[in-house]
Amino acid sequence: MNYKVEFDEGSNEHEIWYNTNGDIIRMESEMNATQLPTAVASTLRSKYADYSIDSIEKIESAGNTTYKVEIEEGFFTEKTVVFDAKGNVVSEMND
Repeated sequence: MNYKVEFDEGSNEHEIWYNTNGDIIRMESEMNATQLPTAVASTLRSKYADYSIDSIEKIESAGNTTYKVEIEEGFFTEKTVVFDAKGNVVSEMND
């Protein structure tokens, strides 16, 4: 069994999952574009220049950090792109 805690810090939402021993097993935090690592921001600018950022979540789990970025182009084209901390695209999905 795991436990999930949700809280807001300013305008950013946070979610933390704990196991029964009280150890953190996963964290998700909303963030803004200025908080992205340089490598992730650079890949976003070069690969997705025509898109605007809708939302960003930093996800920490099992010693790995990824960044889930929801982007949109116009009214009808939306993507969810997951980056590793080095700016590599881990996954990309059309919404």
